[in-house]
Amino acid sequence: MSGDFRKRNDFFKRGRIAFEAGQFEKAIHAFNKVIEWDPHDSNAFTFRGLAHRQLKNFEAALKDLDMVVKIDPKHRVGFLNLGCIQRDVGNNDDAIQSFNKAEEGDSENPLIYQNRATTHIAKEDWEAARSDCETALALAPEGAAAYAVLAHVHMGTGETEFAQQTIERSLELDPEEAEAYRVRGIIRCAEEDLENGIADFIRARELNPNVQLDYLENPEVLLDKLLDNLNKLIGLDTVKDEVRSLMNLVKVRQLRKESKLPAVPMSLHLVFTGNPGTGKTTIARLISLIYHVLGVLSKGHLIEVDRAGLVAGYVGQTALKVHEVLNKAHGGVLFIDEAYSLTSRGDEKDFGLEAIDTLIKGMEDKRSDLVLIVAGYPEKMRQFLKANPGIKSRFSKVIRFDDYSAEELMAIFEKMCRDHHYELSESAKNNAMESFKGLDPEDIGLFGNGRGVRNYFELTITQQANRLGDLETIERAQLVQLLPEDLPSGDFWVHD
Repeated sequence: MSGDFRKRNDFFKRGRIAFEAGQFEKAIHAFNKVIEWDPHDSNAFTFRGLAHRQLKNFEAALKDLDMVVKIDPKHRVGFLNLGCIQRDVGNNDDAIQSFNKAEEGDSENPLIYQNRATTHIAKEDWEAARSDCETALALAPEGAAAYAVLAHVHMGTGETEFAQQTIERSLELDPEEAEAYRVRGIIRCAEEDLENGIADFIRARELNPNVQLDYLENPEVLLDKLLDNLNKLIGLDTVKDEVRSLMNLVKVRQLRKESKLPAVPMSLHLVFTGNPGTGKTTIARLISLIYHVLGVLSKGHLIEVDRAGLVAGYVGQTALKVHEVLNKAHGGVLFIDEAYSLTSRGDEKDFGLEAIDTLIKGMEDKRSDLVLIVAGYPEKMRQFLKANPGIKSRFSKVIRFDDYSAEELMAIFEKMCRDHHYELSESAKNNAMESFKGLDPEDIGLFGNGRGVRNYFELTITQQANRLGDLETIERAQLVQLLPEDLPSGDFWVHD
């Protein structure tokens, strides 16, 4: 018997060591041995259940934790762990009952109230969740996770400012609190800051593989938001159709993969052609996020560079710069603006072609988790694609960005005014429209499209400031109103 006890004890120690090292399958094997010797060892069932949870074997985890509370109805954390797993699988009513049992046996444990609060949030019972958060913080005033959960409550009740303040407090207390990043991701996505919101979700998952990420686990919700952002962009109708087509292609490709069907090899790298200010960077950022949500890219971030970020002035340094940029972009999209500048010089001391060679190799080495988008003027990009035999074959599609029409330029200008709380008088609106109509179609590219509109807007508010600056008193209505005399002159788009 003593020998069996020593063996049992030895396997329990092995299981704990494996569990702490993240070797969950090995831990389960060790705890299986312990339970064979002692079918009433509640601690072995606890750790085996938690290991199953880490591996997302939720049914097995539930059975093990249910056994824990049957063996020992007063187990200090048995009901707490059981409640957490019940919450993970969406059994919220059962989870609350388990947390209530845990409270009966250990009313001073802040984790009980914190986790019960998250379950109340899932049921949208905001007041119950708030009460539990307050109790958790009363017991542990420095609880970073409890502050994160409270921030979620504030968000749910429409108290956005309080939510932001509370989440920052959580991160002050613990910069590596996964729940804080998860909740901040929810807040940012609700405010349409999808890029930073998704970055927060990814950080939360890195810190805690079990963190609940509803947006990423139900990608259609986030894809709808991304498509809504795409549809809200002014103009770019052809580009929008191309992006939707790309999205459908990737979705079907992923579904075929999941169904064990052969996927046709394809490149996701893209060429964008068009004049400056036509929304190329904006579309690249949206594509990076769409690819991430569809499971093609692990992070979905955008790294933007130009020639200066890739080419060095000395032998051997260019390849190092390119590798550094590729490593930063891994998991996302590398966007190279004015990519043709890598081939435009052609003298023997220029290292642009070395940068291209290194990029091509990097595209191949990181092909499973990197997308490259190169952009520039149409004719110059055609020359760029001919500069190296390996370039053109690696890009699946060329997307052309047309110049904006006068009506689209006006719509962009009006949106800038609204976004910054300015109001155009009717006569100012008419005059601005006439200014944009006065641009010859071939001049709109020189004007800078969207960038030109931003310059036009900035000149407008500068002239409004000069008009108001000499007044002794300025009413709020005057601060927001833009008049015809505030608009730039007819040659506003010409820059010396």
